[in-house]
Amino acid sequence: DVLSHGANDLILPTLSRHGGDEFLILLPYIAEPEDAGLVAARIIQLLSRPIQVATHELYTSLSIGISVFPEDGMDDQLLIQNADTALYCAKAAGKNQFAFFEQQMSNSAFRRIDVENNLRHALDNDEFKLFYQPQINLTTGKLIGMETLIRWIHPSWGIVSPVEFIPVAESTGMIVAIGEWVIREACRQWKEWESQGFEPAKISINLSAIQFKDEGLNALIENIIQETGMPVDSLVFEITESALMLDAESTLTQLHMLKKIGVRLSVDDFGTGYSSLKYLKSFPLDFLKIDRTFVQDLETSQSDQEIVGTIIHMARNLKLSLIAEGVETPGQLKILQQGGCDAMQGFLLSRPVEAHKYEQNFLCAEKENNQDLLYCKEIINGS
Repeated sequence: DVLSHGANDLILPTLSRHGGDEFLILLPYIAEPEDAGLVAARIIQLLSRPIQVATHELYTSLSIGISVFPEDGMDDQLLIQNADTALYCAKAAGKNQFAFFEQQMSNSAFRRIDVENNLRHALDNDEFKLFYQPQINLTTGKLIGMETLIRWIHPSWGIVSPVEFIPVAESTGMIVAIGEWVIREACRQWKEWESQGFEPAKISINLSAIQFKDEGLNALIENIIQETGMPVDSLVFEITESALMLDAESTLTQLHMLKKIGVRLSVDDFGTGYSSLKYLKSFPLDFLKIDRTFVQDLETSQSDQEIVGTIIHMARNLKLSLIAEGVETPGQLKILQQGGCDAMQGFLLSRPVEAHKYEQNFLCAEKENNQDLLYCKEIINGS
């Protein structure tokens, strides 16, 4: 598996198969570390070309991690280990990338390994908890539903951010089992509230791109609905715009299959995924959610105001309900109201809270018409 040999006591540039689909390249005579990057770029360029096999064109992609002697290691084992760490970072950055080793990469890689190892036991150890963030109508101030958000409460680390553990769950495939738990637990909680005499309205659950493409998703949802007695018209699944556009044709098929179950569908983070209007108008959707990046600068950015106005106008034409997320100030709220946005969620109203706090602060408030609910109306009325 070694594609070079020594001559005249010289160490020649060497390519060897390290195992599986991993290869080692030795460059003994580079003048500067940057030269290794130039070689890596040329390798990526050459192997990105199509390979003709019979009548088929095959394409490949690769990632390269680079470590340099002596800065990144004084022996072969440490150099290989650090190159492998850089390789992981190159993979995380996307296909056809290369990365040089840095010490902070090593720290990140070790943390990622810790997260992955602990995540594998989190479900069995009952370490996940659902939080809920209310959504209110911008005309009446009435609750129209809530978004379900998962939190990992680690016994030693405390709360682990979804920004850290969700990508690990997706890359390892654990997101499918975690996603199943989220759907079942959200439906169970909704039914518990209903049995207590509350009217929880709709509940929104996020689907990752991997969940959305999973062949067993529809059967899983149907089984959970049957097990819990969850009314399908109160169940909303949110899919990010970028996930929807990965393969628009198969997305259309999957969306129609979900609609046959009776659930409602929402596009999350709208405005960030470069949707094709051709497909957007054909997708069987119910809601669009304006991404928070367009909301946060509404008071100071004319361009963001114009973008949000365009999204509102488009949603009306497509007969879709519109929810703005990430609303934090009265000024943002006022602009959304004046523009004709249907609903909002955000810190101005409430951070995501645990089930008992959501019940106390919002469901009880609505049922009893107490001051907490009036506070919702005061926000809408600007008082």
